[in-house]
Amino acid sequence: MSTRWTPEAPRAQQAESSQPKWKKYLLPGAGAAALLLVVIVVVAIMAASDDEHDDDNDETDDIELALDAEASETRTPEAEATEEEDLTPTPEPTIEMTTPTPEPDDAAESELVMIPTPTPTPIPVAEEPVPTEPPAPAPDQPAPEAPPVTGDFGELPPADMPSGSAADSISLSFNLDMSLQSMPGQASVYQINRRQWTASDVQSMASRLGVNADVVDQGGGSFRAEGSSASVYVSPTTIQFVRSSSGDSEPSLPGNDQLVQTARSWLVDNGLTGTGVGSGQVLDRDESTGRAFVQLKPAEPSRIISGTPSAGVTVRGDGVITEATITWPQSLSGSTYGLRSADNLWADATQGRGFVDIRASDLPGNFQGASGTVSITSGGIAYTIAGSSQGSQYLVPVAVFSGTATVNGTGGIPVNIYVPAAAAQAGPRG
Repeated sequence: MSTRWTPEAPRAQQAESSQPKWKKYLLPGAGAAALLLVVIVVVAIMAASDDEHDDDNDETDDIELALDAEASETRTPEAEATEEEDLTPTPEPTIEMTTPTPEPDDAAESELVMIPTPTPTPIPVAEEPVPTEPPAPAPDQPAPEAPPVTGDFGELPPADMPSGSAADSISLSFNLDMSLQSMPGQASVYQINRRQWTASDVQSMASRLGVNADVVDQGGGSFRAEGSSASVYVSPTTIQFVRSSSGDSEPSLPGNDQLVQTARSWLVDNGLTGTGVGSGQVLDRDESTGRAFVQLKPAEPSRIISGTPSAGVTVRGDGVITEATITWPQSLSGSTYGLRSADNLWADATQGRGFVDIRASDLPGNFQGASGTVSITSGGIAYTIAGSSQGSQYLVPVAVFSGTATVNGTGGIPVNIYVPAAAAQAGPRG
């Protein structure tokens, strides 16, 4: 800033009383010089004040620039060209930002606002349930097997197994010449339903059998009738019939088939059996007395190896029945049971835990202590009794391994090995 000063022209001399007192002590030249000095001092002061103001503005500008630089570290706006300056664009940060176009408040400078790009809220979508399947077993591991089925009768009592075979005197080795896969995995178990007799029922039966006597009730479901020529005894489990000897001559015996047919007809005609009568066989023939002993068993199930249920009938050559002992169910109730694995059954058969059935009549002489080889060629199921005559009784399955043996050079000897088969069963008896 500058100040121009122009000295005024001398004015007319005025009265001394109207001028300041100090003017009269100054010369005209000196007064002008003093006034000029004052003006110079004022100008200098004003100039210094302007410099200080400019310095303040510079400091303010420096502070603003520093703040702008610091702010630029936290955000990177896009550069915009203004009328007075060009800004070099800075690369966008890795975080996606949206920079709206600002409306500058000043032509020389504008402020950029960074707004994060809004992330869309995902809409939940109901996923369809994926059905889960049990993991497949490893290739080198077999699939787990389901436990064997336990039927309606629960755990079964021990099976009654035969004993006392001629094989007990022979040292045998076994060869399996069949597939164990042919052995069944399940079989029926039969509960024996006994007949409940009344005095009237026994009286009618005694009359048909030729027992001319009154029936006596012995209690507990047992009855007896004793005539002059025959007698009969009846209990819930057994019928016993005996005919007295007449002293007649002993007729010769017919063939076995005729003897079996005679015994079956007598049982059925007199109502001594409940279930159907199956096959029979002649177990003994006494030609000297003209008598044969015939055994018959129920038709269902087939292949019962136990002594009961059965009917043992003594037949005379002329067809007269002299004796009979009958243990026969009134009916049978069946239920399916699972069997032990074929591998376990075969192990029992070859390790002395089964019954090896070989008839002594088929073996060569002096077979005691002999050695032999058994070849098993087929397998199946047979049945035996289990339980007590005073309680529940069942016909339970046993596995059968059949083949032939060679003993002391004699081959073709029939062999059957029986092993208890039901899984839900106590250890065997016998």
